[in-house]
Amino acid sequence: MRTAPTINLAKNDRNLLELITENSNEPSSFVQRARIVLMAAQGLENQDIGERLGITRQKVGRWRGRFARVGIAGIQNDARRSGRPPAISKCKKTRTANLTQRQLPDSGRWSRRKMAEVSGLSASTVGRIWQERGINPHLPSGKPTAEEAEAKIPRLQKFRENLAESLDEASGADFRSSSVCARGSVGRKGILVN
Repeated sequence: MRTAPTINLAKNDRNLLELITENSNEPSSFVQRARIVLMAAQGLENQDIGERLGITRQKVGRWRGRFARVGIAGIQNDARRSGRPPAISKCKKTRTANLTQRQLPDSGRWSRRKMAEVSGLSASTVGRIWQERGINPHLPSGKPTAEEAEAKIPRLQKFRENLAESLDEASGADFRSSSVCARGSVGRKGILVN
């Protein structure tokens, strides 16, 4: 029959473990592991500790052994598990993200569907890669060029003229004159506000 490793705690370790068990902000699993180690340091067997804490003796043995090998760091976190390997490699994700940063010669911007065709990935996967990396190819990037800014000015002036005409018709006042604009401004629903 195997015997459980003996736990001898230094005063600092004991104080730290006692603080952990009293702290309500610590994860419950970490608190339980600290209790296991404290009880093991008192000389209790795994079976007795398991019965007191309502867990199996195997679980007690696992954490007792890990503490004996590594110390407090051994009970702080779960061991890494293998898990399923990623379906798309980091290299493929990086390649897709880099390709997205370049512009298409014909349309100027990437869509999920176009990138999926080029990269060989699904449109959903392309969307997930863009989301992970904070890429928004459908949005204009950076400041507009001088030509783009100048092209917007006539459209803005036309919008203001149309708004003034519609307000004139609705209220009977002349919103194109500066005296009306000086006295008030247009509110949310196109109503003159003083």
